[in-house]
Amino acid sequence: MENTPPTNTIIIKVDKKIKKMNWSIQNAWNDSIVIPSKKKSEPREVLYASEIGRCYYETYLSMMGIEPTNEISNTIRRKMEAGNFYESIVVWVLQRCGALREQQLSVVLEKEGLLPIRGRADILADWIS
Repeated sequence: MENTPPTNTIIIKVDKKIKKMNWSIQNAWNDSIVIPSKKKSEPREVLYASEIGRCYYETYLSMMGIEPTNEISNTIRRKMEAGNFYESIVVWVLQRCGALREQQLSVVLEKEGLLPIRGRADILADWIS
């Protein structure tokens, strides 16, 4: 009776013909990423906060409404999505402790003689004890 499994054991018989599986976490993640629809580039007279520190020529072309020729790679898309996951965790923690005030807050900085800068604050939080 040594080969008899205990009564609470599940026995799974596996077919010896194992098919090669051609998948990876990377490919599954790439396929699951929702790519936002492209907005048509139009000339504008405003800087976006994300453009500060970029190459001046790239910013200029963007402000002139010229479409970028380089697509965002899947690696970069995964990194941005991982950042979104992390942000969700931070929001959840701040909500639980009562410190979250606002999310995705639009911000415009204006100074006479300069182009306005538009951006978005992901999280606005404070701790009142």
